[in-house]
Amino acid sequence: LLLTGSGTLRSRFDKTMGLPAVDEAKPYKESLAEIIETLRQTTGAEAAIARIRKLPLPRHGDAEWEIIGVFAQLLNLAAAQLWMVFQEAGEVDFVEVATRALAALKDPSGSPTDLALKLDYRIQHLLVDEFQDTSPSQVELLRQLTQGWTPEDGRTLFCVGDPMQSIYRFRKADVGLFLKVAEQGIDHLPLTRLRLSLNNRSCPEVVAWVNQAFEGVFPAEDNGTQGAIRYRPFVARRASLPEAGVEVHPLLA
Repeated sequence: LLLTGSGTLRSRFDKTMGLPAVDEAKPYKESLAEIIETLRQTTGAEAAIARIRKLPLPRHGDAEWEIIGVFAQLLNLAAAQLWMVFQEAGEVDFVEVATRALAALKDPSGSPTDLALKLDYRIQHLLVDEFQDTSPSQVELLRQLTQGWTPEDGRTLFCVGDPMQSIYRFRKADVGLFLKVAEQGIDHLPLTRLRLSLNNRSCPEVVAWVNQAFEGVFPAEDNGTQGAIRYRPFVARRASLPEAGVEVHPLLA
């Protein structure tokens, strides 16, 4: 409806799109024209809509469902074999540790286990470092550990992180979780967001150069869905140094 066959935004609408040249169709044409104009003024909108055509169909046929069923059985067998390897070696990986921790805190129905209720009385403070590299399962673990907390009961959750340093997406870390928790807290537990902007390591000349250079490298706006993080500028706390600054020495190989 919005794109031509070549993938560009339409300039007009006619009877081939169900909008003939009659009075009844005029308000619909005007509405579509407003939408098209808004999309033209939105950077990247045309390309984003064009990509929709390349998405797979929303429904699977019989052949696809048969393949999905085969892979589902294969994954169950692979998980069982992995657990046998863990038992033989007497070792587990970090994913298994997190999985078992969640299983120990909630039963299959989602209710807290006896262990979770016991820990609820013992844990008073939680400190999470490098929060920008938190995965969904780790946030779920925090959610289970703080399930019985209330904002005024004296218990504290302290999360520290720098979203510009998030580099572990290949390990299911999602910097979008950092943005979401900073804005909304964890379920019923609100958090107070504090932003640290002082740089205690470098002189003002170096900090100013870094601010200017990296502001153009990072995305313009935060986008939790896309994992996009805008640059956060810093303020130097140290005094200026004579002839201090940054020199770039390009090397062509």
